[in-house]
Amino acid sequence: MFLRTIGRFYVIILHLRILRKLLLKILRTVRSSYMLLVKETGELMSPIDSFEERHFKNNSWRNEYTKKKHAEMVASREEALTQAQAQAQEIADPVDPALSAESVVGPTTIDEYAIMTQSLGTCSWW
Repeated sequence: MFLRTIGRFYVIILHLRILRKLLLKILRTVRSSYMLLVKETGELMSPIDSFEERHFKNNSWRNEYTKKKHAEMVASREEALTQAQAQAQEIADPVDPALSAESVVGPTTIDEYAIMTQSLGTCSWW
């Protein structure tokens, strides 16, 4: 009787662990769709701009922490963009400007989720 009860608890714990993993996977998926639609154009807003949209209301920040973190994210994004543009210019063909890196590879993209994670950190339960 006692062993049967322990076995049932063990099965319940296993199911809870599986459920926890599934929920964490769903949370990661939701987190990756953190972008908002820009109302005027219908295009997706960048994650950093979305952060600003959520935390900057009535011409003021919710608190100093969000203001500071947003400034860090914007500075990191600008630095990453500057570095990407510098690398693209190094790759550019000086003889034929039509063969520039942007025309061959496409516009430079910045991983804003990595910038947000670097600035804000990650949740301990993820």
